[in-house]
Amino acid sequence: MDSEVRQLVQDLARQGLSIRAIARKLGLDRKTVRRLAPPAAPAPARPRKLEGFEAAIRQRAEQLLAGLGLAAEVAKLPRQLSGGQSQRVAIARALANDPAVILADEPTGNLDSAASANVQQILASLAREHGRAVVVVTHDGDFAAAADRIVVIVDGRMQAC
Repeated sequence: MDSEVRQLVQDLARQGLSIRAIARKLGLDRKTVRRLAPPAAPAPARPRKLEGFEAAIRQRAEQLLAGLGLAAEVAKLPRQLSGGQSQRVAIARALANDPAVILADEPTGNLDSAASANVQQILASLAREHGRAVVVVTHDGDFAAAADRIVVIVDGRMQAC
């Protein structure tokens, strides 16, 4: 049954239907449709004035993913990524809008040492070279030691170091 539904979702996606339209048509939630749709599912027709904007968004996403070591995984579905890869995708998603303030809760918690160092370098670059405020919650002492300011929370109370 699942393979029949998957085939139907993929056929509708190839016809140009959006995730929302497929979900409505089949009575599925959008998360399920995204899981079943092919990775390069065509988007519905858009006004020409948005084409350049969308190209810029795609380019920004590809730059962020490449910077996090995920260039080779761009076409993979979420279920095909490891835990660490999924976490790096979440970081890229958070950076996509080029925020002034970045809040990161254990951003390197599930990453190997090389990927962790990469994420730390990116966050440091965003703070020092791009003027972003970066707030990181971590249990990693080495990561914390690289910060400009450390605040320790003990028994619910903040203590400056």
